[in-house]
Formats: sequence, structure tokens, C-alpha cells
Amino acid sequence: MGTTVANAKRHIFLTGPPGIGKTTLVQKVCNLLQNAGISSSGFFTEELRSGGTRVGFDVVTLDGKRGTLARLLQASSREESHHVVGQYGVTLKSFESFALPVFSTQAHMGGILVLDEIGRMELMSDRFKQEVKKAFSNPSITILATIPVKPAPFTKSLSQSPNTLVLVVAKSNRDNLVDQVFDMLTKT
Repeated sequence: MGTTVANAKRHIFLTGPPGIGKTTLVQKVCNLLQNAGISSSGFFTEELRSGGTRVGFDVVTLDGKRGTLARLLQASSREESHHVVGQYGVTLKSFESFALPVFSTQAHMGGILVLDEIGRMELMSDRFKQEVKKAFSNPSITILATIPVKPAPFTKSLSQSPNTLVLVVAKSNRDNLVDQVFDMLTKT
């Protein structure tokens, strides 16, 4: 039954509360895709901690490049802190320099585009939103993305598309979802 639903959908969005394991799930699916020789590009966000305290987030591309997404405001350079989400200054220039190239790579390859996450920090970039829209409408690209439980209107509209399947990640299903998501992505 799940395969029939998945075949009608081109994009898979994972949602759930912070810390539930969405990024870990995406990383495990990416490892399976790589081991199967399936073309993918994209990025995931990684929390940075110092002494047990979260101090920011990095964007890490699937090919291993790393850049700053956000830092605690006192740790951010003042020129880059024009964009603020909560207590974090979003460094758009750095984020865009690492995240935007994955779209051009994917447009040429087709395959699977991984976007972890389409959240408030990432959506501060108008260029990122434009690229997400283009990728979303490209029939040769399948998107695996994470989204917040309460998505921004932009993300909510994408998640409500007939081409999108939204899966809620919970402690009770997150381990089983790895193989299920992989199967959905590779059976289309």
C-alpha cells in the first residue's frame, strides 16, 4: 500500500519535533543512496555545541563541504547579523555559497535533491526559496527534505502539493523509516 502512495508522490518531506532524528534519518538514507549508486546532491544542517551548549548551525553538503548557517548573536560577526532567527544570526552569504550550488549540480544530474532543512533560517534567503521552487517544479528531480512541525507559509504550500508525501518522524517509527524512505525514493 505504501509503495502505491509513494509512486504517486515525487517529493518526501520529513517533519517532527526538534531533536527527534530527522537529520540522522536523512543521513542514513543518503548513505543507502550512495551505496546503491543513486545520484544525489544536497545538504544537511548540523548543530554546533560547545561545552554542552548549542552555539550555532553549519550547512554540510553531501560532498563534505561545510559552511556557517547561523551562530549565537554574540558569536556572529556584526556585518552578517542582519538576519536573525531567535538568538541566532543567520549568515546568508556563507549559507548561500554552500547551499545554492547543490541546485545547479542537481539540475544537471536529475536524481535526488536532499534539503535538510527548509526552515526559518534557510528561508531568510530569497535566492534559496527561488531555487527550491525551481527544483520542486522540475520533473527530473525528486526532493527529500526536512521541514519544521510548524512550517512557514512557503514550505507549507510545498508540503500540500499533490506531488509531496509528508511523513511525521517519531521515536516509534524513525528507525523503520530509513528503509521505507529509501524504498519510496528508489521505486518511483
